[in-house]
Amino acid sequence: MNEIIGIWIATSPDKAKTEKYVFNGDGTFEYSTTVTGKADRKLTGKFEYVDQNLTLHYDNSNPGTSTMKGVGVDKNKMCIGYKKVHANESTLVGVWCSESIVVYGVESANSTKVDTFLTAVLYNNKFNSFCKVKINDKQSTVTNSAGTYLLKDGNITLENENGANTAYFNNGTHAYYIISDVLVIVNDITWNALFIKS
Repeated sequence: MNEIIGIWIATSPDKAKTEKYVFNGDGTFEYSTTVTGKADRKLTGKFEYVDQNLTLHYDNSNPGTSTMKGVGVDKNKMCIGYKKVHANESTLVGVWCSESIVVYGVESANSTKVDTFLTAVLYNNKFNSFCKVKINDKQSTVTNSAGTYLLKDGNITLENENGANTAYFNNGTHAYYIISDVLVIVNDITWNALFIKS
């Protein structure tokens, strides 16, 4: 868990939004966001980081807990993305998966669990991405998209055949990184996010 301790900041590609995590050695954390330079949100609580799974237990807030499966840390970089299930060591070809679990109303008998599974399959400059959502362990929605990708100069260009943006495989050109076998395609700072240690 020690590798995640510190201050981590992500900035959206358009520079309009920032996210900040502060992970302390005593197992507490602070999370805050700013939008166009103004404070937008702040949460505190306790955290656990084990096997690239990050679980946050929030103080007096809703949701009560959230778990992100696919958080890679390497020196001064941290990313929230897709764990490698099976992939070529030197390319993106393979299968990448991620999952987030958010529980609302932890102290309530009527608590709601939202489980989101993300899967991406990349091969021969083509991709398929899938997003499955379960609410209280019952299937709610399934969406998918497919298209082509091109790698150049540390960027990936995605073109969806059906125009859909599923599992954060959004159309356009984005920077991408693989950090401790976790793939991040930087087009958002809520999920596909790259954080720099400050």
